[in-house]
Amino acid sequence: MAQPPRPVRVFFKEIKKGDVLKFATQSNIAMSGGGARDLRFPVVPFHALLAPMFPHQDGPRRRRGIVRWAAANVTSSAEVVLWGPTKARPREARIGRFYEIDGWKVDAQSHAAEIGAGSRWFALLVQLNNNEVWARTLKERDLGGEQAWFADCVREKINETRPTRSVWGFIAKDNGVICI
Repeated sequence: MAQPPRPVRVFFKEIKKGDVLKFATQSNIAMSGGGARDLRFPVVPFHALLAPMFPHQDGPRRRRGIVRWAAANVTSSAEVVLWGPTKARPREARIGRFYEIDGWKVDAQSHAAEIGAGSRWFALLVQLNNNEVWARTLKERDLGGEQAWFADCVREKINETRPTRSVWGFIAKDNGVICI
């Protein structure tokens, strides 16, 4: 009997109010323009760690891959692009058009209530050992229902992060568990 796929890599990022607005494509609140519509993160260490989740390289800075999610017993997917750093932003990488990943969709009122109750909400990208990449969200208060290796890493990153900063992390589970 075949074994079900298992996670080998997990990227997680705390969802902040600005991310909820980006997902709703309402992030350009300044009259001067702006309002990036991508998920930006530090190049080091995340770009190299995320690269295997985006297996198709289209150039020196652009990788793409299929991200799947399940909602209401329906599986959907979208092609998503991972961008490397630019000359203007050498310390940033980004996932472009992340708002197309409905698996990361968060209702603004529910998000505000969760934050008001002192709990965080996370966006996850999970790569399975069959190379499929899945997106989902997770509330901090639901960590108890997750596998211990995952919940322990998220809690470790929460404890290391100042309250004014976003919690980020990556777990590599190829040979043991490495929490970055």
